[in-house]
Amino acid sequence: MINMMYLVLTALLALNVTKEVINAFVTINQSVELSNNNIEKKNNATYQAFAQAMSVDAAKYADVNKRAANVKKASADLNKFIEETKIKLVRQSEKLGAEYSTPSLPHMENKEDYDTPTHIMIGEDDHEGRGGVAFEIKKKLDDYKKVIVSNAPDASKDEYKKMLEQLINTADPAKVDMEKEHGSL
Repeated sequence: MINMMYLVLTALLALNVTKEVINAFVTINQSVELSNNNIEKKNNATYQAFAQAMSVDAAKYADVNKRAANVKKASADLNKFIEETKIKLVRQSEKLGAEYSTPSLPHMENKEDYDTPTHIMIGEDDHEGRGGVAFEIKKKLDDYKKVIVSNAPDASKDEYKKMLEQLINTADPAKVDMEKEHGSL
């Protein structure tokens, strides 16, 4: 009987730890959103500077302004897709109908629902992980990196490409041969 109580207590502790870990991610998300708002303000100031430069000498700044607009559009498109995915994850985890508004992450009730996000991100019976939204996000990130590099100054394209490969690493992890790693069973 004591062993059963110990198992129940351990399971309850595990559930609490899991929920606390998820809550930590919610806190991190709030910090990231705050940082994004600050960066967006700085970016808007930069785009205003581009607009002002265009009003002074359109011929001189046309190419730079066009490149900046390309990056801005690609960034907005990627951000929109990620936000739509986040909303989809929350709505389906919460099992909300169209008549209900989407709660913010801190107000979610089903944070411990792992199955729904897994099925959305990885897909159903796909062992390669190519059937879900995660594969689409990876492709969009790769396309985004290409847009950044193609709009970078010609002299800096290689530097941008190398930096982006480190900052936004979308390479598949190396496959581990379990038999070699642990020996045959």
